[in-house]
Amino acid sequence: METLRIEVEGAPEAALAALAAEAELWGAGWEGHARGGRLDLPVLYGLRRGRVRGEIALAPRSEDPEAGTEIGWHPGEAEIHVHRPAVAILLLAAAAGLGTLLWPFFPRLIRLLPAALLLSLTAWWLVVARLRNAGPREFLDAVRARLGGEAG
Repeated sequence: METLRIEVEGAPEAALAALAAEAELWGAGWEGHARGGRLDLPVLYGLRRGRVRGEIALAPRSEDPEAGTEIGWHPGEAEIHVHRPAVAILLLAAAAGLGTLLWPFFPRLIRLLPAALLLSLTAWWLVVARLRNAGPREFLDAVRARLGGEAG
């Protein structure tokens, strides 16, 4: 994972408060101090889930504390695993889809075509349509939205 940086409006104290508030909303572990803190963030990357730990560093953009703050995310260790129930549902749908491809060679399989279609649509609704990404970049974007700021 790469180091991420954003710039937000306001003093570092306001950025710390926004980081703590977003961490609570995300269900993250946050240990803050004057210049940043340690963040234990739950993440979603499609079919992968887990937690990423890293350091948050705050730095004022200039001598004026109201000029804005730069927030930097320095990743540490990550525990990410595949969401097995979702993969099992997709494999079941793939097996049913294989049956729909083979019915011209094995005409008796045409009786299973409605069930295969139902399994494929169910897999779509249960898994694929609900895939999301929520990681450090999205967390920092939420902090930026809370405080206002520009891309960094």
